[in-house]
Amino acid sequence: MSFKRQIRLSGSAEETDLRVRLQLELKVENLLKAEKFIDSSVDKLVNISNELRNVKAKLAGLPERKSSIEDIKKYNKFQNHFRSYANIFGYKSAPTSDIEINRDTLFPYLAGLELREVNTDIKSDSSASDFVRLIWAYLLAVYTASEELGGNHPGLVLLDEPGQHSMGVTSVNALLTTISKQRNIQGIVAASFDESDEVFDESVLGVNHHLIECGYKLLKPVSQMP
Repeated sequence: MSFKRQIRLSGSAEETDLRVRLQLELKVENLLKAEKFIDSSVDKLVNISNELRNVKAKLAGLPERKSSIEDIKKYNKFQNHFRSYANIFGYKSAPTSDIEINRDTLFPYLAGLELREVNTDIKSDSSASDFVRLIWAYLLAVYTASEELGGNHPGLVLLDEPGQHSMGVTSVNALLTTISKQRNIQGIVAASFDESDEVFDESVLGVNHHLIECGYKLLKPVSQMP
């Protein structure tokens, strides 16, 4: 092997060693940054954990909440209206007298089961359409109780396709009639009524309403707008 070739090989080896060394130094630098970030994050998590522990201790030390006479009055009105509306809208899955509004969560319960939860247990006890009837009843009961007791309800009820889930025209008509008879409320209902004039006429029979038609298509190119 010639002397010149030995020099070239030696220089190439040194270059390779230098490159490897630089890569290792860069890796060490990145690892140190990662270690610093992890340590900082752990410290923050420890602080959050301590704060959470302190908050839980303070909450545990609060006196048990007691309902005032006014609270009980509001609760009773809300529950009574809820049951009444459920009957009006045709709820049949269970006697509405068996449905109770939980005083802590204000959600309806039937036999200890929260009716807000849609799961297999609910479906075995209440059909999809009856579950929707409970939603209607809940929304209007909130408004009525607020209206009668001087609450803070904004006086607006907005419903999107309330006739879904095979509700039936009779139930939809009962809903719209009930809304139209409320005082100081603006009811807005967006619905296709199965794209049937007959279904619409039956649904709004006897209902004081103002119809706004959107045409055949609600969304269309600007070029097709009048």
